[in-house]
Amino acid sequence: MIELLGMAVALVGTAIVAYIDYKTGYMPDKYTHTMIALGLLFLPFYNGLSAALPYYFVAAVVFGVCFLFYIFGQLGGGDVKLFTGLALLIPVYPAALIPFAFEPVTSPYPFVLSVFFTSAVLAMFFVSLNYMVRLIRDRRKIKSFDKKVLRGVIYSAMVFPLVVLWHLINPVMTLIAIPIIAGAFVLAFKTDILKLYVVKKKKVKDLNDDDVLTLELMSASMKKKLGVGSRKTFLEMELKNLKKNARKHGVKEVLVSEYLPKFGPYILASLLLNLAVGDTLLWLLFI
Repeated sequence: MIELLGMAVALVGTAIVAYIDYKTGYMPDKYTHTMIALGLLFLPFYNGLSAALPYYFVAAVVFGVCFLFYIFGQLGGGDVKLFTGLALLIPVYPAALIPFAFEPVTSPYPFVLSVFFTSAVLAMFFVSLNYMVRLIRDRRKIKSFDKKVLRGVIYSAMVFPLVVLWHLINPVMTLIAIPIIAGAFVLAFKTDILKLYVVKKKKVKDLNDDDVLTLELMSASMKKKLGVGSRKTFLEMELKNLKKNARKHGVKEVLVSEYLPKFGPYILASLLLNLAVGDTLLWLLFI
């Protein structure tokens, strides 16, 4: 019963933060922190404290790995906390759910990895598709558009051997190749996507730990002045040093990736999908 309660908290909490993320691009700490706190509390009651200890460790590893993604601008701080909460609330696929799921194929690894993988695949496909449509619409604003299309086709073709391999293993697995192909194609337009749809100038004094610096459009000299290296995000205490460097060198504004895709809805969709089938990758492999 406590296992189902943990799953319910995970579903409700993820749904709330996914909706807020979709509307505002922000995941309030009060929800993700509550999920983490309840996960820490519930976990020993699933199968005892000794069985819970490895999953506390897993959650710590999930937090650490996701935090690295956050540092380099690939995940938001709210995403890091949400995945940590899911790792604690649903350490493994809920056994009580098996009779009601679609012939689920459960994984030998922590359930949060299934959620992470599927959310990444879903985001890659739908975000890439969205950018493709917008790029075609705005093609007159893009220098050497036709050449970049050709480059995108070449990038996509490089994925083809993987598609063939997956098709030989199981034809259904080629579905996973579609998002990768789409992602490879838009990679040729990365700079254009940043300039047209993502970046915004922001005053250095107004930077906070949710801001992602657009290093791809920042000169080497600017990076050196700010002392950012390859870091894209900074904690509040670290921002003090960055702002100090900016004042020293007279830097008043920087480019930040203000309009990044919202990842929360994809995490929710992934959670629902994996609860329905166990593990999406393995389910596709064995159906």
